[in-house]
Amino acid sequence: MTDPVLLRELARLRIDKDYVEFTQDYARRSLGKEHSPYAKFYRDVATGQRFMVASGLPMVDAYGSRNELEWLEKAGVIENGNNIFHATVSTGTIRLVVLSDQPLGIKKGTECSYHAQLLVNGSEVLPDSPVPLILATDPTNLNYHDNVILWQYGTLCRRRVRLIPGRYRERWFIDRHPHARVEIRHNKTGALKLKLGYAEDAIGRFLKVRVVGNSEIIESSEFDGKVFPIEIGASMTFFPDAHDEVSSVDGRVYHDAAAQTWLNLRVSVGTGALDADAGGGVSHAGCYLNASGGTADRWTGLYRGIFVVDASGLPDGANKTAAVFSLSGGTKTDPPSGKYNPDMNIYQSAPASNVALVPGDFNSILAVPYSTTIGVVAWDQLDYNDYPFNGVGIAAISKTVATPFGTRDATHDVGDVEPGDNTPASNDNDGGMGVWYADKGAGWKPKLVVVYTLAVTDNMPSKMIAAKLI
Repeated sequence: MTDPVLLRELARLRIDKDYVEFTQDYARRSLGKEHSPYAKFYRDVATGQRFMVASGLPMVDAYGSRNELEWLEKAGVIENGNNIFHATVSTGTIRLVVLSDQPLGIKKGTECSYHAQLLVNGSEVLPDSPVPLILATDPTNLNYHDNVILWQYGTLCRRRVRLIPGRYRERWFIDRHPHARVEIRHNKTGALKLKLGYAEDAIGRFLKVRVVGNSEIIESSEFDGKVFPIEIGASMTFFPDAHDEVSSVDGRVYHDAAAQTWLNLRVSVGTGALDADAGGGVSHAGCYLNASGGTADRWTGLYRGIFVVDASGLPDGANKTAAVFSLSGGTKTDPPSGKYNPDMNIYQSAPASNVALVPGDFNSILAVPYSTTIGVVAWDQLDYNDYPFNGVGIAAISKTVATPFGTRDATHDVGDVEPGDNTPASNDNDGGMGVWYADKGAGWKPKLVVVYTLAVTDNMPSKMIAAKLI
């Protein structure tokens, strides 16, 4: 048993890890309780306690086969290993086919094809080679290998397509100011839809993207003052089955607008949501507050996080006794002079969907804490940050449907305390605590550990029955 988050929880609860054994790997949920594409299960043979470790990526397909994270070249065609979808790359054209029924009515066998073009001021820029390079190591997660392909476009741009369980992520990295309009024209056919319209600079500032049909267009002026590379993204997310009530999604929701009063910032409807990036930056909430530089006592952005975790593999008769939600720490900022020192806790959320986040989810995160607040000074940027749940948090974990959590700044956002001394000269009050999302993958994805017991039954091992009766 090697899961680091479970090991930490065992140590916190003073449970001897040497008595804990692995009982069930990721599996299709049709096999019954304690089987889940999102969770693994363990038990303590000394006491009979059981443990579920759930995260946000489906690790098996609809048939229970493990997802394989690699691109393979066969007779000049590049294709992915086993996953919930099948992808092929041939002479620059990418074809995607979904291999099982999906939420929102998408059926097995639905597909699309596209042949993307990069245009600068209307003129096409061709890749250095039409055949992509399979990267030996994933630049986003060094634990993965052969799961990213790369096209190079001179010194201007790199295009990557990355595979992780259930997720297809295309990213274009603009490495310098193009001094021209940039268009990514996908030329897509077929029913599957690419999620378009995302562009962000190296420090988390958004660029305005105009989506026209299957094209993304960014005007030259949008690149002014930005920190390169600029990341422009297209994505698709796939699920092991059509049951959206037991699916999983995570990401950030935010209200982002110039010169907002504190009241408007907190209570206005959200202006954006992102659920298809790896996170890690300070604005990849977690929690994040952005001051309005040049305007005293005004604010530009407030960010919150939403994490929908499928714990429905828990048995109906499970008595939940403890739980911990663990977030891998990303970048944090600690503003000067203590003007704004963020802290963060876990709360109930109610996103409109378990498969995608929308701007309106910004207002769905409530104010009753599930754990103890962690402040910015204690926030660990190199490891998991653990939130042991209180009774309210434990009770909120559903045994039948996915459970949505949210993250907010506890003192200022939840407590409605406007940070003081927001001077117009600088952005001294910018601050936040970034997290890594499930898209980052193994070693960083958020995890929920639930400790539970079951009633004594005849089919329990005798040593477990004896332990429960002592």
